[in-house]
Amino acid sequence: MIISNSTRGISHSIDVNQEGYSFSISPTAFTFDNVEREEYLYITNPNNYSWTASSIPAWITLSNTADTSGSLSRITVTADINTGFERSFSGITITDSIGIQHTFNVAQESGYYFELLPSTGITINSAGTYQTMTVACNGYNWQIISKPSWVTTNVSTGVGTTYVRVYAGQNIGYERSGSIKVKDLDYNLEYTISVTQESGYVFSVSPTSFHFNRIGGSGTGSTSMVITNPNGYHWEINDVGTWISVSQTSGNSSATINITAQPNTGTSPREDYFEVLEQTVGNRIEISVTQDGLLTPTITSVTATVI
Repeated sequence: MIISNSTRGISHSIDVNQEGYSFSISPTAFTFDNVEREEYLYITNPNNYSWTASSIPAWITLSNTADTSGSLSRITVTADINTGFERSFSGITITDSIGIQHTFNVAQESGYYFELLPSTGITINSAGTYQTMTVACNGYNWQIISKPSWVTTNVSTGVGTTYVRVYAGQNIGYERSGSIKVKDLDYNLEYTISVTQESGYVFSVSPTSFHFNRIGGSGTGSTSMVITNPNGYHWEINDVGTWISVSQTSGNSSATINITAQPNTGTSPREDYFEVLEQTVGNRIEISVTQDGLLTPTITSVTATVI
């Protein structure tokens, strides 16, 4: 401020300060957990300035966004339930009537949840049935995007937590396994669960070795080979030696096969092998056949003593 003396033409400068402004907010930051929650913002305003709130994110609600009086105001700040990832916003603004802006920040913890259960995976028995897969999530849209060719499900899409039946037909082969992949369509994330079906394979041959004396024919010991094949696989007997005969060389069921051997006219024992091939899964079972040779007499000299 400048004061002038008009008579003498002298001017004097005097600094004048007036401390009258008072407006504040507290606190200036909030952190919410992922459930719906309320916190309080306090506005200290002894001079009764009018004020307005602006730049409010969609997931935050203020109980009052404007006022014209009140030395102390309490504003309820509410955060919606957060079913997504952690979120934050900087700069919710309280502007007083003088034009001074006051900001506070908000943040909220993640509430995202998506899981495929059981966490150990799905196991289905060989007979063919179903097991339950749980798609557990916070209301997201999801879709099964891949699964093994031998698996079907009662639903392929859903919203939120859903119990899904996972089916497999009878498994007459070895144990098989794969995975089911589920996509969270809202957040574009993929999840995988393993699925296994127990083996239903039953195919056996007994015995797997035969021994004949040199005469052949029925020989000694068992001459019948039993093929146990309840699932009806196709099987074949291959590479049978020239001195061995089998009563049946192929089939699609259980069978009893007679094994015979021709006489061995040689002096040495002999051995050969043939194969029982189960063609559905490619199981090869080797059968051994041995036969005695013709024994050569040993002549022992004898010395006679005449008494």
